Amino acid sequence: MKRTKPTKDIIWNATGGDYNLLKHVHHGLYECPLKEVYSFLNLNELIVFASESWEARNRGELNEQFIQESDIYSIFNEFNQKGFKRLNGLQSKSIKLKAEYIKYNPHGKNLKQRLSNVCKTEIEKMKNQLKGKTKQYIAEEEYYRMRGLQLNMQDYIFMRFLTSERNRNKSAKKYAVEISRMLRDYSALIAPSFKKSYSLAINPPLVQQSLI
Repeated sequence: MKRTKPTKDIIWNATGGDYNLLKHVHHGLYECPLKEVYSFLNLNELIVFASESWEARNRGELNEQFIQESDIYSIFNEFNQKGFKRLNGLQSKSIKLKAEYIKYNPHGKNLKQRLSNVCKTEIEKMKNQLKGKTKQYIAEEEYYRMRGLQLNMQDYIFMRFLTSERNRNKSAKKYAVEISRMLRDYSALIAPSFKKSYSLAINPPLVQQSLI
């Protein structure tokens, strides 16, 4: 089974159009891509992991020993506890219908079982990426200002898709577009053993994602 690639509108509604959440999802996916894990995840789970893990790393609150010694489910669960509460609050403001959105979140409440099938090599790669320091991101305007001052640009990531971050609403939309572009490179396959179909004629069960 395959899942439709999320459009910029789906990303926008999945995050409630929240500027900070979109920014952190982008940074998280840039530094710790989940290409080999996405087949086992709901879109909501990917959003929460990318944003919460990057925030924790950026604040210096990520316990590297916990990351190294834990299994992949424990790592995801650590970020889910806080992240889904935040995401659900943002998604409840969306005007999108649940029936339209649920196809991006095809899995049930069996995250531990799903993640047990992720390749060990990919898990170790993910752990190493999580233990790395976060990068600094700059828009085009800031990039040219800093380059003009002949500052060291080696530690900065130039976001070519973003002219400026002065207008948070416009910037949030740009982030949504870029995240959608990034996810085009992710596999559309859904891990077959965990595909769960819901009839749109009835109210589907809550499966970690919230309504849109």
